[in-house]
Amino acid sequence: MGKRRAIADKLKRQRRLEAKRRAKDQGNKAIVENSDGDEKIRTFVEWCIQKGVRFSPKVAITCQNVVDGRGMVATQDINDDEVLFEIPRQVLFSEKTCRYKDILCSSIAEDDQDLLVKEASENNTAPTSECSNASDVPSSTTPQANESSAMLTLDTFDIKHTPTPLLRGWAPLLLSMMLELDQLEASAFAAYFALLPNLTTLKHPHLWPQEERVQLLSGSRLHDDVKTDLALMNAEYNDTAKPFMEAHPELFDTNKAAFSFDTYARCAAIVMAYSFTDDDDGRVCLVPVADILNHVTGKNNARLYYAENSLQMRSLGQIPAGNEIFNTYGELDNLQLIQRHGFSEPVPTRWEEAMISLSLIKSLTGMGDARESIIKELVFEIFGIQHRLLIGRLDEPELSFLNWLFMGIILLAICPDEQVEALKSHIHHVYLCVDGDIEAEKDEACSEEQPRTKQAEGYAKSTADFASKPADDDSPEELKGLNCELQQQTATSSHDGKDSSKEVFGSVAQTVTEVISMQAKEENLHQSYNDSDQKMSTKVPSQSFDHNLSTHRDPSRAVSDQIVDVKFNADVQVSSSTEIISDDAISQDSHPTKKPRTQSEKLQISSTRLILEQKLKTFSHGTLLLTDDALVMMRKIVDDCASKSENRIKEVDSYACDFTLKQLSLTVHKSELCVFETWKL
Repeated sequence: MGKRRAIADKLKRQRRLEAKRRAKDQGNKAIVENSDGDEKIRTFVEWCIQKGVRFSPKVAITCQNVVDGRGMVATQDINDDEVLFEIPRQVLFSEKTCRYKDILCSSIAEDDQDLLVKEASENNTAPTSECSNASDVPSSTTPQANESSAMLTLDTFDIKHTPTPLLRGWAPLLLSMMLELDQLEASAFAAYFALLPNLTTLKHPHLWPQEERVQLLSGSRLHDDVKTDLALMNAEYNDTAKPFMEAHPELFDTNKAAFSFDTYARCAAIVMAYSFTDDDDGRVCLVPVADILNHVTGKNNARLYYAENSLQMRSLGQIPAGNEIFNTYGELDNLQLIQRHGFSEPVPTRWEEAMISLSLIKSLTGMGDARESIIKELVFEIFGIQHRLLIGRLDEPELSFLNWLFMGIILLAICPDEQVEALKSHIHHVYLCVDGDIEAEKDEACSEEQPRTKQAEGYAKSTADFASKPADDDSPEELKGLNCELQQQTATSSHDGKDSSKEVFGSVAQTVTEVISMQAKEENLHQSYNDSDQKMSTKVPSQSFDHNLSTHRDPSRAVSDQIVDVKFNADVQVSSSTEIISDDAISQDSHPTKKPRTQSEKLQISSTRLILEQKLKTFSHGTLLLTDDALVMMRKIVDDCASKSENRIKEVDSYACDFTLKQLSLTVHKSELCVFETWKL
């Protein structure tokens, strides 16, 4: 009986394998028939089939009906979660699969080498490296390196006496590409490289002539980011890649253009635009077929999944026949698309960001050098760069951390000296919440609970203090009622032994905002509005050179799906509440000769306040108090930046240069202008 069952199971397995083989043959036959007759595409498809790539019979590689260049389209209706193609891992191109892998892999530096050693040990094979190290790099959208234990560390392995220079970063992959391209006809990946864009046709801005790059991009953050990319590439080429090539003259003829810095930078552009991070070891690699899929913001309908021995591209939802299949390159704005991929979208994306220099903020706010140093220190901790801020579009449903931070920095620039430390601490705490480091902050707060509470009193005063203030006799009835309500809530919360600041604050922000808005609109209160500023003395609470990214994204995007609810302990509650700061106090500190505002200006400020405070309600990690001076200053800064962007658009439009470069540059400045325009409330 057991023997008969074993035979039956064997027959079932054989039938399944046969069915799988027939499906594979059917899909491979269809991809050949349906794809373009272009010689490069046909050769590439045949190469893929020989390498074991399995295609769905419902897809085709084509130059027709795609947004740009080559792409993949559905030839039949595709259901949700269908496998569009499957790629064996040995088809991936990296230093591990090139023909000179032994030399390249054995020369990888300690902080990179361990990946290969770890992989080899898991496969029970001898590592290809001459020295065994141990460090694992996590999978991510950009390559990163995490240090861990090492079998042989730099302390015991003197780099000065190594037989060849060590490689790190992208150098192993870029050198592998240069070797394969130099001897393309003999390369096992010749059909794949032939399908990639010609190195001379790439439009990445770090490949533009320097004069045109300066003329076309000055004034935008992309100009600074490209300079950083070039500096990193130069350093990696001269300090790592070139010494390695000179140590291996049998492989590299450094006098040839194929091994020049220009070729190195162009190969880096290919990696920026087409690479993936190998989920198996965290290293950057090229993935044939997968990199054919184009990107259009909001149209992503496929995703790459990592299996044990292969990579699978699967559909996300149904794809009708004739539609293009899109992967996503990430939540990128046009400036990042140009920087990393060499193209832009015809209209600004929802992720657009614009640069505001701290020097501009200093000149308009009149803050001193000491205040500027404090802000630079804070900005550097958040972005890794100290001379600029980034802001995003304000017409999105939810307020982003970048926009919240911009408001916070303006408040920090103009607030009285006694409130600086508390406000800085509040901004830093919110950043940690957004960045997913709230637990570390809690541990630190527990050891410094009393000092943090005292420090926070200046800016983040308990709302209970506001509630305890008696209403002025001539205050509107709504404010009198609000104060009574807050006093009752505070008394109840205090009786229960709870900190009422966080619970009461939401109702304070909402109700007082409505009251002030109501005051600004009613004619019979226009005169009393001028007096209320003094009597009330209150305001309403409220993947670049990818392994060294120079463009810093909004931290909230990376963790927004992870952070569902942030719980504050007692000392953090204090710093998350607010102090009702007098506009006069701000004015005396920053603008001693400020003229009284007209009624029209006050109405505009009130309207702006209402919009921004509604936005602040969508940001759950922390609040801000928006003073009149802060609102006016934000508008001045945005107006100045918008004016400069408009001037740059005119200058670029009149500049005689390559048409494509001009169009990309116009997109850069128009995209930044789009951001500033959304702030003109």
